[in-house]
Amino acid sequence: FAHSQQPFADIAEQHPWVLETRLVVKVDQLIKRRGKLGLIGVGLDWAGAQNWIQEHMNQEVAVEQVSGVLNSFLIEPFLPHTDDDEYYLCIQSNRFGDEFLFSTQGGIDVGDVDAHATRYQVPLMDEPTAENFAENLLQTVPENRRQALSTFCHALHVLFKELNFVYLEINPLVMLG
Repeated sequence: FAHSQQPFADIAEQHPWVLETRLVVKVDQLIKRRGKLGLIGVGLDWAGAQNWIQEHMNQEVAVEQVSGVLNSFLIEPFLPHTDDDEYYLCIQSNRFGDEFLFSTQGGIDVGDVDAHATRYQVPLMDEPTAENFAENLLQTVPENRRQALSTFCHALHVLFKELNFVYLEINPLVMLG
């Protein structure tokens, strides 16, 4: 995490892994359509990440009807992958329980998720198993990845409920191997 008030030296001292791996840097505000708006830096070393943040820091940006001055950024390890490794996953609470949206199309070009995502409604008070996720949400996932993804969805749903989330989106959800 980088903020306009935090020196880069402090980040590297607290998180030495930033010096050892390629990085993804992205704006942590006005988050809709970050990739399409050029608000994500990918595959950068630590010096490149710092330059990218400095170039974007304190810039005013508008995303649809919302605008703001950029002053908060996320720094993450970069995981090399192909488009086939990217998925989209969303959990949103509604009056009937928790709805999952899943798509084998993830990443910057996810497009209109509502048009192509598989939906799975988990009724209030239900405790679905990993097998329920495999059967009801992940039918379009290659068989060799389905068990790991269904276990992940199950564990994520347990955490979602424990932490009283109402919305969680992972895009891209990257799975290798």
